[in-house]
Amino acid sequence: MRYLIALIALFTLAAACGSGDASSPSPSAPASATANATRTPFPTVAPPEVLAAVPEGRLVITGPDSFVISGGEATRLPNAEVFPSPDGAGAVFVRKAGNNTWDAIGVITGGEARIIEEWEPSWYPAVAWDRDGSRFAYSVEPLSYATDDPIDIWVVGADGGKRKKYASSAYPRPAGWAADGRLLAWVDDGYKLIAADGTTEAVPLTPEENTFGMTLSPDGTRIASQAGWVEEKPNSQTLHYTGLWVYDIAARVWTKVADLGLSVSRPTAFVSADVLAALARKGAPPLSWAPDSTSIVYSNFIEPEDETEPWSSELWIVYLNGELPGGGYQSVMLADGGFGPEWSADSKYVSFVDGERQAGYHRPHGEIHTLSFTTDAVNTGQAKTTAWASNGNLVSCQTNGIRIWDPETGQITEVLDADGEQVHGAYITGDSAWSPSGRYVAFDAPQGALGGAAVYILDTEAAELTTLISSGGYFAAAWLE
Repeated sequence: MRYLIALIALFTLAAACGSGDASSPSPSAPASATANATRTPFPTVAPPEVLAAVPEGRLVITGPDSFVISGGEATRLPNAEVFPSPDGAGAVFVRKAGNNTWDAIGVITGGEARIIEEWEPSWYPAVAWDRDGSRFAYSVEPLSYATDDPIDIWVVGADGGKRKKYASSAYPRPAGWAADGRLLAWVDDGYKLIAADGTTEAVPLTPEENTFGMTLSPDGTRIASQAGWVEEKPNSQTLHYTGLWVYDIAARVWTKVADLGLSVSRPTAFVSADVLAALARKGAPPLSWAPDSTSIVYSNFIEPEDETEPWSSELWIVYLNGELPGGGYQSVMLADGGFGPEWSADSKYVSFVDGERQAGYHRPHGEIHTLSFTTDAVNTGQAKTTAWASNGNLVSCQTNGIRIWDPETGQITEVLDADGEQVHGAYITGDSAWSPSGRYVAFDAPQGALGGAAVYILDTEAAELTTLISSGGYFAAAWLE
């Protein structure tokens, strides 16, 4: 339960788009923001000692500085956060300027890093890759600016060329790319689809009173949104999520696919109303689309009949590939108190951690299973995360180590380091740094009983673990071709 609440808390600054008046004034930066506008350069440090060769492609690590590791050689990058392209051929990076500020954007192609734009230290830039990896969109939110100064959304080729302005508004943010090639972005007072010729089409709000954020399906044909109403209180707001809706971009129609009973409260006493309104684009508690776009996993809270009892959290899936005979769509509860849904690449399975902190999995339209990694009277602890390798094996990070489960044979393999010890503190998810083939995944975790972070590479086929870097402070950011 506390994990789900913590996840939802990341989104509690999401504001509502009213279906009657969807206007949202430009935000004003907090008064303290401009005090940190002076860049504090990151120190240039010596490359870390690379203890083993990267088995394929180029691994990007970041920490005290950023490096690209090819084979066993590390090449410095501008200190950066990295957004790999969907095809793994390259990446976008944003350069860190100081604590929680950034001042440049660039691309990594052909083993080289190149800056394409620099600016005064800003808030975190928004980046959205096209699904085929051929281009990306980005926008930059200054720490302070006048309300009449527009901010641009730029679209750039994967190699950093063909840079073109797509939109300008008070507070824009790219959100993804539709199947027809248009960019979905928050512009001015709502979400819009923007074509290369500059024409725009507003995405209507759901029929409910308020619409909270929009999430494109992987195939780019539909948009999911959670909707409901806002309860205003003297020093807070409560967002009541009452329905999950899906928008068909071609048909221009919203369909309600599931009922929700989720409520999220947030304080408003020290946050200006215009900032809250403009943050509507940041969305709602996260949704997890299946890679084939036929299902959505979502979170829900169930209100108890007895007001003295706490609300319970649940993880649900709704199937979108066929309506029920009486209308509507089938929804199935995956887990009471569940969190962390992860899809296999072929959409064959979705895994999660249930309320008992056990790994579970579900085959859409099939049964729901719990995995017990306790073998030979050895308790492997509670599950923390799950993820799927390209060969279909499930990687589960437990409090007592890492386990790999083969769904075809049912075999469970314990992963040990070179000294035959379990690795604790690992968090491997679908967003971790997976190799282009999907066979390897890089992650950081404490090293040995004495602690100290290390970067490891896990071979999911051989269930073998290699220590790549033993010095602390680095983590794997992306794995490129």
